[in-house]
Amino acid sequence: MKVSVRCFGFPLTWYRPIAETAEQEGFHGLWIPDHVVSPTMTDGKYPYSAHGRPSFDPATPFADPLVMAGHLAAATSRIRLGIGVYVLPLRHPLIAARSVMSAQELSGGRLVLGVGVGWMRTEFESLDQEFSGRGGRTEEMLDVMRRAWTGEPVRHEGRWYSFPELTVAPPVTAPVPVLIGGASERALARAVQHGEGWYGPPGTADQTASYVTALQAELERQGRERSSFHIVARAPEDEPLAGVRALAERDVDEVVLNLPRAVAEVGEVTAWITEAAARLRADGALA
Repeated sequence: MKVSVRCFGFPLTWYRPIAETAEQEGFHGLWIPDHVVSPTMTDGKYPYSAHGRPSFDPATPFADPLVMAGHLAAATSRIRLGIGVYVLPLRHPLIAARSVMSAQELSGGRLVLGVGVGWMRTEFESLDQEFSGRGGRTEEMLDVMRRAWTGEPVRHEGRWYSFPELTVAPPVTAPVPVLIGGASERALARAVQHGEGWYGPPGTADQTASYVTALQAELERQGRERSSFHIVARAPEDEPLAGVRALAERDVDEVVLNLPRAVAEVGEVTAWITEAAARLRADGALA
């Protein structure tokens, strides 16, 4: 099982030293979240917390995750750069295809694209995007983007998008793995049908185990081999290192640790990464 870290809520200039340290300490990947805007008031309930509020507020810093992936690619050489998750239906598929292709090429094929359909209606309305139908749009967008990434001429006449024959060049030189986020029954089915894997939400080890069980059943229902599907789980935020041990027994391929946010300077984060790596190596969880 691989172990990665998640970089969230920090000043944007902190991401580079965090990525460099994570790579030096042998972590598999670094995951970057996504929101375009943070409304001061939301009309949606966050689905992955008991109180219905997300773990960010209007002052929480967010980077454009694909711009940040390109920046971090220049500072690293091995670590995988994950987007977890990209709220795809906020964008046009051709713009998203171009941005993803650029980050994939600049990183030497190290990008992993987590995709979600979003939950915050206000964010969609602020960007003049329909909130309803976003699941179907996401599926159509992925079809468009995968064809665009070939660099070959593509024309599309779909329910949501239509355009004449065109190209998005250059083609990607390495396939972009797409992991689908979400925990609803439809999201899990979408992950198996349209993704190379699944990126899990925050939760306890038992909650994650229930999602994995549902994914196993969906893989069987759709006639897909488990070995072809990459399952990424988030370690519980209260006990992230203990969560790695717990999730190792739950048929998970990769565990993502949240980095501590109650810090005053980036050195505290990099020190935490170094200490966590030592503990994980002692447990045999990190090479």
